[in-house]
Amino acid sequence: MDIHEYQAKEILANFGVEIPPGALAYSPEQAAYRARELGGECWVVKAQIHAGGRGKAGGVKLCRSENEIFTICESLFGHKLVTHQTGAEGKGIYRVYVEAAVPIEREIYLGFVLDRTSQRVMIVASAEGGVVVSRVDGVSPNDLRELALAIRQNPAIRIVVLGGVTDTGGVALVATVSSAVSVAAGELIRDAAKAVGGGGGGKGDIATAGGKDPSAIDAALQLARSAVTKVLST
Repeated sequence: MDIHEYQAKEILANFGVEIPPGALAYSPEQAAYRARELGGECWVVKAQIHAGGRGKAGGVKLCRSENEIFTICESLFGHKLVTHQTGAEGKGIYRVYVEAAVPIEREIYLGFVLDRTSQRVMIVASAEGGVVVSRVDGVSPNDLRELALAIRQNPAIRIVVLGGVTDTGGVALVATVSSAVSVAAGELIRDAAKAVGGGGGGKGDIATAGGKDPSAIDAALQLARSAVTKVLST
């Protein structure tokens, strides 16, 4: 089931999660009025479509006046937003969410994915949107691979790198990338595999590696993070 951002925030609020005040609007005039209702001096206007990558595509704008909100919304309503998830055809914008701007101390992206191996819902956190680099100990290399693929099924996830001590005491690494990433998965764990005293392989969207030095896993994952950052910055 696909839900919009404003609907997700309603659900979170119902469970006691604190969210910034905001309101839905179906026209530029209503969006400006929503800002007046919310009060303050700065607002964020967010196009509501079923796709990630809205900010980079121009669908999320910081506004400092009602006039600016009206002008931004005139450029959004009735037009299509093209992101890495919509395809070239894009998706039409017919509603926006106007939210009071708040100071950002720290930004974390959370995702909820089904881990079919353990038959549980896993909460994944990352400092970068669409990226998961995490340590997972105590599972077999195959289960680690399946977990990485399960996480990548989330449309918002572009890159997954997992590593840890296996159930037999060895070291396993796995990387997988979505079609939106132009770099082969193996490039992301090449240096990490060397750091744990091993090697591996894989072509295209998934790669695995093994190693002999469990004490180097954290350092290896940091190398993987650096590789991911380099890919995202190019």
